[in-house]
Amino acid sequence: MTQSENRVLISSFNHDYLLMCHIIFPEVSLGVLQSGSHPPDLVEYLKTIGAAAYHPADSITDRSLIRTLRSSGFGVNVYTVNEKKRWKSLFDAGATAIITDFPELQNP
Repeated sequence: MTQSENRVLISSFNHDYLLMCHIIFPEVSLGVLQSGSHPPDLVEYLKTIGAAAYHPADSITDRSLIRTLRSSGFGVNVYTVNEKKRWKSLFDAGATAIITDFPELQNP
């Protein structure tokens, strides 16, 4: 591996692949993409995969989820958020990043 590991984040909906990445390259950060519903025992699930961050769909994200994950040491990067008011709400709740179709709106 090169010296760029700290600049890489692998993110996927395929959590089995993320687990394999963690086993092969434990120094690379992983982001677990999720839509629909959260896996049971989410914090333990993320720890098992070796995730650095959780990337939930906006529709399954609330203040409580963000607080729980942030207090457990995970980043929370919410997708796809296209309204400035929602950006502010998520950042106020402690989200670490948002994923948007309109980056020109910039952080409120």
